[in-house]
Amino acid sequence: MITALFSNIERALISNIQKTKSNIKIAVAWFTNPKLFEALLPLLNSEVSIEIILADDAINFSNKNIDFQQLINEGVEIKISRFPNLMHHKFCIIDDRLLITGSYNWTKSAEINNHENVIISNDLALVSIFKNQFLELKRNTERLISIHATVFNSYISKVEAQEELKLITDINVSNNYQGEKETNKEINEVTEEIENLLNKADLLYLQGKHQHSIDVCLKVIEIAPQISEAYEIISSSKWRQNKFKEQIEYAQKAIELDNKSYSAYNILGIGYSHIRNSQKSIENYQICIDAEPDGYIYYRNRAVSYLDLGTDLSIPKNLRDQFLKKANLDFHKIIELTNRLESSDNTYQLYFSRAVAYLNLDKIYPSKVDFLKAKELYEITDKSSQDTHEYKEIKQALKDIEKMKQTI
Repeated sequence: MITALFSNIERALISNIQKTKSNIKIAVAWFTNPKLFEALLPLLNSEVSIEIILADDAINFSNKNIDFQQLINEGVEIKISRFPNLMHHKFCIIDDRLLITGSYNWTKSAEINNHENVIISNDLALVSIFKNQFLELKRNTERLISIHATVFNSYISKVEAQEELKLITDINVSNNYQGEKETNKEINEVTEEIENLLNKADLLYLQGKHQHSIDVCLKVIEIAPQISEAYEIISSSKWRQNKFKEQIEYAQKAIELDNKSYSAYNILGIGYSHIRNSQKSIENYQICIDAEPDGYIYYRNRAVSYLDLGTDLSIPKNLRDQFLKKANLDFHKIIELTNRLESSDNTYQLYFSRAVAYLNLDKIYPSKVDFLKAKELYEITDKSSQDTHEYKEIKQALKDIEKMKQTI
């Protein structure tokens, strides 16, 4: 996933910061925006590791609304890059798998006065490059212990500094912060009305009423444009409508709003698979598997992408063979997981996934047994959890198995 933003950058940064689970690495030349600073504070009460590298510019430490000494006292590692090499980066890495980078400094001037951009990406290769750069920066920085006892340089002009300080201390702007905070709270809050609409949209999707489901989700987005689940449900419906490019766009939006939505990564992977970008689909399934190692559905989907690569005649035969081997390993992994989880996860999805694995490993009899079990469990499952698309696949698979048996 790669998303480019040219507006509402502050909101996107806050949303992703708030979802940090394990660590965040920040390298920005100027950090004077109180709202971004406030987004970090709740992380202090968790086990999140916070590392910050800043330019040694006095303006970073002149805002009374940002107390970096508080972070230092709480064990946060804050380092400064010293003159003559100005540290001019603007990026952060969240949980070692999400990168946000661009022209945007973490200042109110960037948010209010300037034309700015950021790119949000979960491309692990790109994330790794920036992680290495962060480590390289750390080797040439000075760790802050006492801000009051440290002498800083000044890189920006007095006029620019005064303008920034005015923006972050002006009473009217401060009032606007509170207003924005309340607005954002309303936008992000899942009210009873929104929850009912999302449940309705999900049920319509499961029933195969895709356009109706999309229409309900669009109502949710009109009320609360920051609810990721609405975009995810639309993405799923676009998948069933064979509108794969739109499927990818809506899944990316869902992830942009909630980078922990692994079901959205899964839908994104399915979208890439349908446009024959198997490498991208595998990358997204891997994110799901890293987060949820028992997710047999992710292994099932990844195996299908490996099969696609293994049968792509434009790929050299030695590589095709490797992909087919990986697909087989994933099918065996599905069987291993479902065997272990069967006693606690007695759902039709489990037997459906294992049946698919058996079928692709040419184990016809156990495959048929599991497809029949999946069909039986589906028919007694609560209607709110019945996915009509999967039911059709189960019935079709049973028909295909009967045809296979007749030809043997």
